[in-house]
Amino acid sequence: MEKHSKHSSEQDKQFREAGQGIIEYLIILSLIGLAAFVIINLLGPAISNAFERFISDAEVAPPSLLSYTPPPTYTPTATTDPNATPTFTPVVNPTATPTNTPEPPTATPTATATLTPSPSATPPCPYGPHNVPGRIEMEDFMCGGAGVAFSDLTNDGGPGSGIYRSDVTTEGPDLQTTGDSSGTYNLGWTRDNEWVRYDINVTESREYDIIVRVASPTGNNGQFHIKIDGTDVTGTQNVPVTGGWQNWTDYTVSRVILLAGTHTLEFYIENNGANYNYMNIVPYVPPPTNTPTSTPTNTPTSTPTPTPTQAPSGVIYVSSTSGGTVSGIGFADEDILAYNQGTGTWSMFFDGSDVGVGGGDVDAFTILSDGSLLLSFNGSRNISGVGNVDDSDIVRFIPSSTGANTSGTFEMYFDGSDVGLTTNGEDIDAVTVLSDGRIVVSTVGSFNVGGGVRGDDSDLIAFTPTQLGFSTQGSWSFYFDGSDVGLTTSNEDIYGTWIDGNGDIYLTFRGGFNAGGVSGSAEDIVVCQPGSLGTSTSCQYTFYWDGSANGMSGETIDALHIVP
Repeated sequence: MEKHSKHSSEQDKQFREAGQGIIEYLIILSLIGLAAFVIINLLGPAISNAFERFISDAEVAPPSLLSYTPPPTYTPTATTDPNATPTFTPVVNPTATPTNTPEPPTATPTATATLTPSPSATPPCPYGPHNVPGRIEMEDFMCGGAGVAFSDLTNDGGPGSGIYRSDVTTEGPDLQTTGDSSGTYNLGWTRDNEWVRYDINVTESREYDIIVRVASPTGNNGQFHIKIDGTDVTGTQNVPVTGGWQNWTDYTVSRVILLAGTHTLEFYIENNGANYNYMNIVPYVPPPTNTPTSTPTNTPTSTPTPTPTQAPSGVIYVSSTSGGTVSGIGFADEDILAYNQGTGTWSMFFDGSDVGVGGGDVDAFTILSDGSLLLSFNGSRNISGVGNVDDSDIVRFIPSSTGANTSGTFEMYFDGSDVGLTTNGEDIDAVTVLSDGRIVVSTVGSFNVGGGVRGDDSDLIAFTPTQLGFSTQGSWSFYFDGSDVGLTTSNEDIYGTWIDGNGDIYLTFRGGFNAGGVSGSAEDIVVCQPGSLGTSTSCQYTFYWDGSANGMSGETIDALHIVP
C-alpha cells in the first residue's frame, strides 16, 4: 500500500508539471500572436502604400497584379482551456488628464450701425399732365428745369418764375401777375427762340381748336408755333395786335389733330412782342352748313349740274412712291406726310425709318378712329413684333408718338392669303375702312377672290370681316367698278383711296388721268360722288386737291387719308 501511494503521488506530480508546461506554452503562443497582430497593423499601411506605388510606377501592370485582391486580415482567437486556472487581469484606472479651462475669449467690440436714411420718393410734378380737352395755364409748365421744361434767356429783363414756382426761380420763364379777367399769371418778357413745355393727356383722337389768350401792343409782331412730341403741328402763327400788354383777346389755331394718349406740347416763341395767359384746347366743331332758301320761279327746271365738292380745310395725309422734299421737310417712300389745309403747312406724321420699316414703300394706309394706322407695303417685310408680312397683308400700328420721332408697336391686322389674295396681282395697294367696319381695298393687278368677285386694278372690293389677325376670316363683295366710270387706261390704276362718311370716294391714280371730263396728274386727288355702287357703278367726278400747287409736283401719291 505504501508503494502504490508513492507511485500515485509521483504520477500526480508529473501531471501537474505537464499542465504547467502546457499553460506556459499557450501563454507564449498568445504573446507571439499578439506581437504578430501589432506588427501587421503597424506595417500594413506602409506595405499597402508601397504596393500601390509599385503598381502605379509600373509601365504595364502584370495581370496578376491588376487582379490582385489582398487577403483578409486574420485576427487570432485565443483558445480557452477549460482546465486552466483563470488569470485575472487587474483593471487599471486611467489617470485623468486635467483639462485646462479656456480663458474667456476677448470680447469683440460691437460696431455701432450707422443708419442710412432711405431716399425719399420724388414727389410727382404738380404741374401736369394736363387733360385735353381742357385749359392749360402758361405758368403750369412741366417740371425738369432749363433745357427740359423751358428755355429762357437770362438777360431779357424779366424776373423769372419766382413769383409762382418754387422749383425754378430767376432762371425760369418770366411770369407776372396778369391783368386779364381770368387767370393769375401770364407769360411775359418773351424773346425769340424761347419755349415752354407741357405734359398733356389727350382723351380722344380727333381735331382740336387751340385757343390762345394773347396780348400785344401796337407795332409789335408776336409769332409762335406749337409742337407735339417735337413736331410742328400749327406752323407760324401771327399774334393779332390788341393795343397793350394787358389788353387780352382769344386767338384760335383751328383743327389741330391730336392723338389719344400722353404727349409733350411745346409752345415756341418765334418772334417776341406778345404776352400769353393760357391755352384752352377744345374739340373742333364744324360750322353749320347754311342751306340757301331758293325762291320758286316759273323758270323751267334744267338738268341739275352736280355741285362740286368743297374742299374742307382739314388735314390731308399722303404717302409717295418716292422720296423728296416739301417745304423743307425731307421724306422717303415709307413716310406719311400731313398737309394742314387751314394753315397751308406740311409736317412729318409717320417716319417709317424710326419704327423699322425703312427701305420699303408704304403703298397703302388709313387712320382709324382710335388714332392707330393700318399699313400695307409694296413687298414682303419683317415687322417687329409681327414677323414676316406679305404685300397682300395689312398691319396695325399703335403709336405712342408720331412725327419726326415716331414710335409705337405693330400687330397683325389682316392676312390676305387667308382670304384669297394669293397671286402677285392681288397685292394690296390702297385701303380704307368704312363706318360699318368693312375694309375696302384695291389691288395692283387683276384679282379673283371667289364667289364671283373678280376685277382689275381700277376697281375696289370690300371685305366684311368675321375675324381679323393671323387667322383672318370673312367675305368679299364688289364695291366699285372703275371701268364703268371711265377708268380704262393703265395710268388710271387706283393708287390711293379714302371714303368719307357720305360715301364719297377720294382717289389718286398711277399717272395722268381723265375721268368723266376731270383730268389731272399722279399728285392730284379727285372725288367720285357715287350714284350707284357695285358691279354697276356710276359717279360724278370733281377735282379735289392740286398737289403741284401745294409742293408735291412730280410726286405719285400712292396712299391717302383725309380728316375733313
